[in-house]
Amino acid sequence: MSHDPNDVVNVYSGSLMAVEARHQVLTEAGVKSKVVGSDLSGSFGSVLPASVELWVHSGDVEKATAAILAYEHKKTPKHHTDHPHDE
Repeated sequence: MSHDPNDVVNVYSGSLMAVEARHQVLTEAGVKSKVVGSDLSGSFGSVLPASVELWVHSGDVEKATAAILAYEHKKTPKHHTDHPHDE
């Protein structure tokens, strides 16, 4: 069964910088993706903060989502709950 090039899904929306970071993550994970709307970001700046989208083939949604979630989990600071700070 061949992939229909028009069968795509938006897996992330955000600023150009955020979408480009996730696009790189997907590239490293072996998932082909396409950044859509980057020309709007350049034209309108922050007026449309979630105007840039990251699209993948529908067959790659699970792998793409997992890679994005792993990236976001890794970049989120960890809070040590076993050693609370007294205020």
